[in-house]
Amino acid sequence: MSAVDFHTHLSDPLQYACRLLRKVYASGAWVQVRCAPAWLPRLNAALWTFSPFEFLAHTSEGATSNVLRRSPVVLVGEQAATQWPGLQTRDVLVNLGCAFDPAADWVAAHRRVIELVSQDVDQLNAARARFKTYRSSPHGHQLNNYDQRAA
Repeated sequence: MSAVDFHTHLSDPLQYACRLLRKVYASGAWVQVRCAPAWLPRLNAALWTFSPFEFLAHTSEGATSNVLRRSPVVLVGEQAATQWPGLQTRDVLVNLGCAFDPAADWVAAHRRVIELVSQDVDQLNAARARFKTYRSSPHGHQLNNYDQRAA
């Protein structure tokens, strides 16, 4: 069973993702970040520049299997092969606008799943559909929603 946290109505998903990944990285957890194709290069660039005095170690799809195994943060696209070495042994899965089946076994293999959802109506509707799939999944996920409109 994974804890699944939805962080919804994000005004700046990239900056939010960078701050969240900094916290996850500092906790010692290993994380897989799934990104929609448009977000992948932007998140990669943002992780180099979001804070002037720190760098968040990461790699992205296409890296050698040795680099993937040693990198605490891996950025992958929607079509990333789930069998890549090291991806299935991640503690946390962060989803930034990526479409995938939340009921898949590889999703449940993560201790925690964090869904980052912008204010875009299409993104919110897709997140609602994923929430329903998580809820009806045989994996028994624990679901939480953190609405960022009030934050």
